[in-house]
Amino acid sequence: MPKLGATQNQILADSFDFGYEVETFPIYACTSGTILTTAGSVFGTALYVRRNFTATNLVMNVTVAGGTLTAGDCWGLLYNSAGTLIGQSADQTTPWSTAGLQTMALTAASTGSLNLTPGLYWAGVVATGTTLPTFSRSAIGGASVALVAAHYNGQYSAAQARCAVLATSITTTPANITPSSNTKATGIPYWAALV
Repeated sequence: MPKLGATQNQILADSFDFGYEVETFPIYACTSGTILTTAGSVFGTALYVRRNFTATNLVMNVTVAGGTLTAGDCWGLLYNSAGTLIGQSADQTTPWSTAGLQTMALTAASTGSLNLTPGLYWAGVVATGTTLPTFSRSAIGGASVALVAAHYNGQYSAAQARCAVLATSITTTPANITPSSNTKATGIPYWAALV
């Protein structure tokens, strides 16, 4: 395991130490959170799976509850690198109306499987309502969403984005996405994990 510094004996924990198969980045690197900025937009954050496993739950942390969320328009999602929707939660209107760690059971989409192999995946969230929920995000600095997204994405292309808006105007069950059309500038690096 990596160490903090050459003279420090503290060892950094990894995803397995918290019971997760994979997470977008270490949970201890989160800041308080950022509200979903646009209703009906799918905000995605990359997960890099390194071994085969079957995903059963998507985990994210709501730091500020949503208010008057629209029933049937709030989901946790999982996409593969081709943009295929492979997993989806039930509607999260009620759970996201309360702050706290949210464990969302995933159901395999008709176009995908939750038996994951190594590679890039995106955890996504979408909501509509009066006050959208706020989720934990990376503590990476930036004076604006665009600057935070630019820092987090580095030189990755849209199709390889570490955070991006994956789709917009979603008010029905989400569908597949086109990775080359991901919008990096408005992405937010939310923390997410799979178990």
